[in-house]
Amino acid sequence: MVGYLLDLVERINIAIRLGESHFREFKSAIERSPEGEKLRDVKLIAKDIGETLVAFANADGGELIVGVEDNGRTTGIPHSADELAIMKRAPYTHVHPDTPLPTPRILEMLIGKGAAAGKYILYCSVPKGTECVHLTADGRCLQRHDRETRPVPAERIQYERQERRSREYDREFVDGASMEHLNLELLNKVVEKINPSISPEKALQFLDLAEYEPLGLRLRRAALLLFASVASKWHPRSQVRIVRVMGTTVGVGREFNVSKDDTVQGNIIEILSKAWDVLRPHLAVTRLGAHIMFQETLIYPEDACMEALINALAHRDYSIEGRGVEIFVFDDRMEILSPGSLLSTITIDDLKRLTKAHQSRNAYIARVLRELGYMRELGEGIPRIFRAMEERDVIPPDIWSKADTFGVALYHRSVFSPKDQQWLDSLSQFRLSRDEQRVALLGKDGHLITPREILDTLKIVNIEDYRQIVESLQRKGIIYSVRSADQVKVKEKVRGQARRDVGRFALRPIGELQHFYDELIKVLNQIPPCNHITGHEVRQRLYYLSPHSPYCKNDTECTLSLRYLGFIDAEGHPLQPLISLWEARGVKR
Repeated sequence: MVGYLLDLVERINIAIRLGESHFREFKSAIERSPEGEKLRDVKLIAKDIGETLVAFANADGGELIVGVEDNGRTTGIPHSADELAIMKRAPYTHVHPDTPLPTPRILEMLIGKGAAAGKYILYCSVPKGTECVHLTADGRCLQRHDRETRPVPAERIQYERQERRSREYDREFVDGASMEHLNLELLNKVVEKINPSISPEKALQFLDLAEYEPLGLRLRRAALLLFASVASKWHPRSQVRIVRVMGTTVGVGREFNVSKDDTVQGNIIEILSKAWDVLRPHLAVTRLGAHIMFQETLIYPEDACMEALINALAHRDYSIEGRGVEIFVFDDRMEILSPGSLLSTITIDDLKRLTKAHQSRNAYIARVLRELGYMRELGEGIPRIFRAMEERDVIPPDIWSKADTFGVALYHRSVFSPKDQQWLDSLSQFRLSRDEQRVALLGKDGHLITPREILDTLKIVNIEDYRQIVESLQRKGIIYSVRSADQVKVKEKVRGQARRDVGRFALRPIGELQHFYDELIKVLNQIPPCNHITGHEVRQRLYYLSPHSPYCKNDTECTLSLRYLGFIDAEGHPLQPLISLWEARGVKR
């Protein structure tokens, strides 16, 4: 056994041979100048020892050898015994008393071979600190970086330690945890989804939530967070709190304005279902609608809210055990707050650029939620939230990261101004899609719309999508061409404009557009109810339509107009808007 035990002399010799590194530092006890050599001031050496050990403790631990030059040459410590004693007390005298080093070791050794034989050195070592951020006696915070000792803010070290702890939390094995602590009914449903032919124990191993050893199955924290029958036994804040605030800030005292405060507890899988049931009613408001009837209107996209909830539970810092996920529903926004800041490998700018940046704090939890279908492609969560909000024409979400919280705010304010929204509402009978509304707004003030403006506004890549939007708006009568292809070429040649930058489309005045639409309705009212409508049947009644109507150019284009306006389907069968016209006349098909 003795032959396998590394003694301290061997350790020191190996360290000297390897040289300085992130974990090793050499300090000379001799001062050199053009005048010659002399002993270094013992106070400066003691200061070096205190600073270096503090820096090691604030990093990954390390060892300091005093009496060795930077190049590894052993020159020893030729100081007196009293001075050597001062050096040996440095790990205590030169470290702040409120942040003592974790079990520092400091030993005087006689080492060396050949010319270095009989040299005294001082060997000092310290493990990585975990209880506090260590400071020098004069209150400075230092940390080892590669082969340098640098001053750093104490908050940075605290952040790094918390992040490292948070990354390791869900993968740790938990002593005393066994299958009997899991919700087996829930786990069996998971087994059915993964592979019905295997046991729950094997399913856990497949998901890397457990490892089988001779003494039995060992469960990771992730298994308990996901499937524990009593989640609070393993995590005191495995929960989501949902708070409805009547206003835009939470008041205190007499101004307290919380109308509803619900807390959903359980394992992650249970919380996902229960919290959604509690949150969902807050996504809509009840307003007075048509026919003096109260109607429920969805003001937040369900996809965005569900994605934000899943993200919060999947990526929160579970090592912060004093808080859970919190959702505040204000009058103007919804805030989803999860414990733990954004990981240092991802920035807020990365997320806002929708680059699908992904670095999972809880790798095991994220994998299971992905396997079970709660999460789709990893890194897609934030982009999906942004897309869902954009599709609803509301302003983009706000995201932020503070020292101990990551937040997402969803708003229900329209991207359109109240004036623009009112104008779009006046076109409701034309059933404009979101993209069509955006293009129409480009020409609202008499501006000639260019192809490039349409492409840029809608972020179109495929030119066929561009043609589809333009055709739909033309067939509905919303826009019309003001320049032919030949006129565009002339413009391009004379002014040197790129073809896509030449104004080609104008918005038809609202009054004129409404007049043409009303004429078309008169024609449709004259057509006997039937199971098939063609443009020819409309054009047979041209006397109802103005010569410049966008709906009567030819049979084919007339049919397309009826389709785009939602009166008939691709086969010419009447749709509900047309059927409603007939029914209003008291006529049935």
